[in-house]
Amino acid sequence: MPRIGVRELKTRASEVTHDVHENHVRYTITNRGEPLAIIIPYTPAEEVVTSADPHEEFRSLRALIAKSQKEPFSAVELMREHRR
Repeated sequence: MPRIGVRELKTRASEVTHDVHENHVRYTITNRGEPLAIIIPYTPAEEVVTSADPHEEFRSLRALIAKSQKEPFSAVELMREHRR
C-alpha cells in the first residue's frame, strides 16, 4: 500500500482519488511519517448505516419484541400469580 504525506495529498488529491477509484489502490495517509488514515475504494456493501436516533431504534426493537411475545400474561401478572 503506497504511503502519501498530507501535504503531497493536497497537491495530488485528484490524481490519488482517481487512482483509488479506477485502480482500486489503497493509500496510507501520513503526517511526518506517522500513519493517520487510509483511503480505500468505495463499495456500497462497506458503507456503514447509522441510526439518527439510537433511542428510537431501541424503542422500535422493544415494540417488535413485545409483539412477538406469545405469553398471555405480562411479567407483572406472572409475579402476582406466583406470590399468591
